Amino acid sequence: MSDKIYQSPRFYGGHYDSVKQGYVRDALNNDPNKAAPWQPQLIEMYTARLRLDILFAGSVIITDAQFYDGVIFHELMAEENARKDFLNFLRITAEQQSPLIEVRRRQDGLAGIVFKPFKFSSVSSNKVSQEIREAMKRAKDAGKTFSSVKQAFQEYASFADDNNTKIAIGELANRLLYLDSIPSGIFRTWDSARNIVDGLKLAKAEYKIRSKDKKDFEIPRWGNREVDEMLEKIDLEMQKDSPKDPPNRSLVEGLIREAKINNPAHAEWLSSLYGAINQIFNRAFAYQHVCNSMDLGDAPAGLGEFGEPFDILSPQLIEDLGTESWKEFLHRITRDPIKTYWQEWRDLINQQESDKNIKKAAQRFVNSIQKSYRVTPMRRLVEIIGGGSSDVTLTTNGFSFQPSIGTVITLAVNLPDTIKGIKQYQNDKSNLLRYGLSIAR
Repeated sequence: MSDKIYQSPRFYGGHYDSVKQGYVRDALNNDPNKAAPWQPQLIEMYTARLRLDILFAGSVIITDAQFYDGVIFHELMAEENARKDFLNFLRITAEQQSPLIEVRRRQDGLAGIVFKPFKFSSVSSNKVSQEIREAMKRAKDAGKTFSSVKQAFQEYASFADDNNTKIAIGELANRLLYLDSIPSGIFRTWDSARNIVDGLKLAKAEYKIRSKDKKDFEIPRWGNREVDEMLEKIDLEMQKDSPKDPPNRSLVEGLIREAKINNPAHAEWLSSLYGAINQIFNRAFAYQHVCNSMDLGDAPAGLGEFGEPFDILSPQLIEDLGTESWKEFLHRITRDPIKTYWQEWRDLINQQESDKNIKKAAQRFVNSIQKSYRVTPMRRLVEIIGGGSSDVTLTTNGFSFQPSIGTVITLAVNLPDTIKGIKQYQNDKSNLLRYGLSIAR
């Protein structure tokens, strides 16, 4: 696939990770194994963030796993009117050479996910997810083969332990089939010439260039035997260099989660380590999916920070962005006052313009949004589009648009006690801050 067909900015954001969306869901429940629907407030926040990414960052690139297993996309499929509204938005934008939302899908499509045991984060609880996975495994162990996704789920339901799990499998199948029926132009096949191993090598090289001590990215050691055994396993995983057996981020995440449970005194440090690792992975994913702008990755935060970052924006803007229909949103961005300045902004992202010109264009664009939504002026541009992903500690800080989100964690080689806190990463040429959005730059 040629990179030249992409004529608009392309954005990869770690906050669309389906596992993290599941964590956010669980963080809202006192018991993560208790089934509970997503709160409307959370759907509103995810929708607002998605639309802000479209406006300020470019075409939003979603992987097939993020799309098929993302809770926000499943919520859009659960109700008929919302489903039709979103699918119609995708149908219209699919006619463009670069759709506003693009799903990067592997060759096997949905079957590649469904025909093998998969930990679905999009279901109502960890308990239900585990029960479905066990039913899938029992079907596989029994030698079952499938001719279609629908038939596979029928078989899985027959291997479920109880009726509630059978019902959950049926509901999951319906939502997945709806998602699989989106306009074909939204799906783009992964470029076989771009693999995650090459992306990780480039990400590590960029880390070395930009790190203060100009040293290679390495997994440090703590000095605690139990923790260091886990770090050794992570180190070995991160050193894998075969495209057929690349480093497994889910395995790394599982090791760190287990270590945090067993060593709560080291939980904060382990979260910082995982944030640094995610920044390497997110750079690699951005390369793999031909993205020229990205969300660098995790910014650790406390569980109690749910929703608070939105306080720095106009509540009216967030509410309007998060609750208006996709039809209304498309109508708004394809007409002035937004249309002209949005196109100017998108054109500038891919050009080497001076900071002064980019800031002027950004301000004109922000003014047009304020005029369209009739909201009060926003004080600092960087607060609108900062970026950031929800952290493994079950936070929703992925929705924060504060300046602190354009950050990177500095890891010292073999000196874990010198790991720095989050610091501004202003020299990163592939971060959104590159485009002059920080007034204090």
